[in-house]
Amino acid sequence: MTATELLTVPGNLDALDDIATYVLNAATQAGLDRKSAYRLRLAVDEIATNIVTHGYEETGQEGPIWVQANLLPQMLTIVLEDEAPEYDPLNTPTPDDLDAPIEDRQIGGLGVYLTLRGVDEFHYERAGARNRNVFTMRRGTRDVPAEVSPAGLTLLVYSPNPAVVGSLTTTLRGLGYSVEVVTSPEAAQQMITGGEASALLISDSTPVHDVKTLLAMSAEQEVGKRPALLAYTQHLVQPERLKTLLDLGIPDYLSLPLDPALVRARIAAAVELRRLSDHSEGARKDAEWLLIERDVQIGRDIQLSFLPQTLPQPPGWELAAYFRPAREVAGDFYDAFELTNGRRLGFVIADVCDKGVGAALFMALFKTLIRWGAQQNVNLGWLDTASTSVTQNREWLKSSPEARRQSLPSIGTGSLLNAIAGTNRYIVENHGMTGYFATVFFGILDPQNGNLIYINAGHNPPFILRANGDQELLKPTGPAVGMLLDGVFNIQQAKLMPGDTLFAYTDGVTDAKDIHGQFFSMHHLTELMQKPPSSANGAVNRVRDQLLEHIGAAAQFDDITMICVRRDQGTPL
Repeated sequence: MTATELLTVPGNLDALDDIATYVLNAATQAGLDRKSAYRLRLAVDEIATNIVTHGYEETGQEGPIWVQANLLPQMLTIVLEDEAPEYDPLNTPTPDDLDAPIEDRQIGGLGVYLTLRGVDEFHYERAGARNRNVFTMRRGTRDVPAEVSPAGLTLLVYSPNPAVVGSLTTTLRGLGYSVEVVTSPEAAQQMITGGEASALLISDSTPVHDVKTLLAMSAEQEVGKRPALLAYTQHLVQPERLKTLLDLGIPDYLSLPLDPALVRARIAAAVELRRLSDHSEGARKDAEWLLIERDVQIGRDIQLSFLPQTLPQPPGWELAAYFRPAREVAGDFYDAFELTNGRRLGFVIADVCDKGVGAALFMALFKTLIRWGAQQNVNLGWLDTASTSVTQNREWLKSSPEARRQSLPSIGTGSLLNAIAGTNRYIVENHGMTGYFATVFFGILDPQNGNLIYINAGHNPPFILRANGDQELLKPTGPAVGMLLDGVFNIQQAKLMPGDTLFAYTDGVTDAKDIHGQFFSMHHLTELMQKPPSSANGAVNRVRDQLLEHIGAAAQFDDITMICVRRDQGTPL
């Protein structure tokens, strides 16, 4: 065995190029053909990417990746090791349906699935504190098919007149093939759609319409179940009919006189041509899906960058959050930011309707508009209409615009209305036809005294956990953002006293199901939070741990997001 120099790189995305170069150099040294070298590089890159993104980055850990190539007489092995938490790629669920449209497929897992298919052998083990992934490619081999045995093939012979193919069927059966003769497309359909026919032989006496029907039936079958195609003619001296079949896409033919060796060779060639065609199409589809998944993964990374990397922590306060998407990209988001030069703290949690790529695109739009609107200093005169009023009190509506402005809470009210009403109007006017909207809770806190003003736009009611154990729900004060052009968004007020905690969440928490279909439920959540938490992180972690235990092995159908704001016990009033 010849071992190449050990490569040690940091476990981050910047190291992937070095790993790819190392693998390709080893493949060249081993004499692998370009296709095998590409498959090996792709496989190693996929697992290395998983190590970095899911093993190190998502767990907040740092560590190295070791790569070692070993050249043996018959094979090349690449050993990939890391110190991330245990992860066995062999346990990755296989994608259910690679032919399904992108919007119906569960994104994720395809890259690993292709990894296991793309190399000759793959092995995983947990060696001490390390994950060890071993990729094997055989040297000096090509995709050479085993000899095609007539005993293993079923031939479907099609002719409107069975007498025309009498000599053909006699010869085929004499060679050991299983032969079925059909005279109509309807009779052929069962064998073609069932994948029973290894090859379809069509007589040149078949009407063109029927030939097209048979070819369409074959093309509609899934990859791996399509029959090989051959034409059959008794009249090579009059080739017009045969030429018609070949022009329609049948690649080869048999003709009288039937030489047994030639018949076997042409049938074997047709079956192998179909196998290679299916393999090529399967590889193309796999590559297309892999590109889609990589694009979605890039979208996920970009979307995660939209979420705050750190949360503001005003003196005497603690903020914490948790986010877990149901798919690679999500419709939930949270945000927290300072306003008015640090005198106010804004925090948002929202849930865009639907899931997947569409919801993720609108998530970015909603988040950007809300933060931008909150940070604008504009005249509030445009708020003097009922459609964007902060209250539905009739006396308030009858008062003068100046009196209305004076009755609003002090700093922060304009930011709330700018953000929510402005975002609502923009979404309805410019994207109303898409049907996307978001439930939003947006609160603005005065860290000096604990005063809170908020708008709850159709969102699950957050609750304030009082230091004495009482709970107070912050119910909706308006419709979801993006639903109604004339939606009324009212501002409400609350106060967080020392030791109080505000906990907000999306419905992915309460609607999470276990393997028996039971919801986590609001009742369970409120029971869980009856004991006042000692910290914001403690509150979030308490719910997270119970929630993940509840979900267990069940599928996660909705994004899970939480944000928590807590005032320290010793903060002065």
